[in-house]
Amino acid sequence: MTEPALRVVRHVGTVDELHAIPMPTEGSAELWVMNPTGVAVAMGSSQRREHFDLDRLRIDEVELAARRSGGGAVFIDPAVTVWIDVVAPRGSRWYADELAENFLLVGRVWQRALRSLGVETELGDTPAGRTAASTLACWAGLGWGELTIAGVKVVGLSQRRTRWGSRVQAMAVLDGSSARVADYVLPADLAVLREAMPAPEPGRRLGPDRAAVEDAVVRSFVEAES
Repeated sequence: MTEPALRVVRHVGTVDELHAIPMPTEGSAELWVMNPTGVAVAMGSSQRREHFDLDRLRIDEVELAARRSGGGAVFIDPAVTVWIDVVAPRGSRWYADELAENFLLVGRVWQRALRSLGVETELGDTPAGRTAASTLACWAGLGWGELTIAGVKVVGLSQRRTRWGSRVQAMAVLDGSSARVADYVLPADLAVLREAMPAPEPGRRLGPDRAAVEDAVVRSFVEAES
């Protein structure tokens, strides 16, 4: 029996609402293209509101959102973030029993998509090492399937699993603004981030614009089905 084609579904909402979309309990694999309505810091699964400068978040009108995957926080700006999740049932081609392979399946497609736009990246092929910095900010750690340029992370991945299947979340930040997590952590944590792996440079553009990257990633996943 032929596996159903990967269905592309577009979601619009706050970052909190998009992270809270429930996992399916039936059906075939889907590609969720996420369109946040505002700027946000999305906390890692082990982080709490008291870990952040709530006054500055309020002044800057930056949402503080929860998520149930990943270790460190992610800064999300809809203008420069491409966020696409692969949601797949067990037994489909987009689900692997091994966590590492699930990440690598997704990361390889993102790598091909960026290459089609003239952007060469390196694919992470080792497990994520948990450090003090990576528990604060997602960009400060590197794991399976994640993509870097000259050691700087440009595509981060996280994953949730249920009895039905997996949701591999992927985000590319096109201008280095992922480093802005540092603007909202508590002062005592800034020194930890400064000692982490090379930080993204805010304002440094990846090259292609957001629409081009989104289109290339969606196209690459759809082509991988054929």
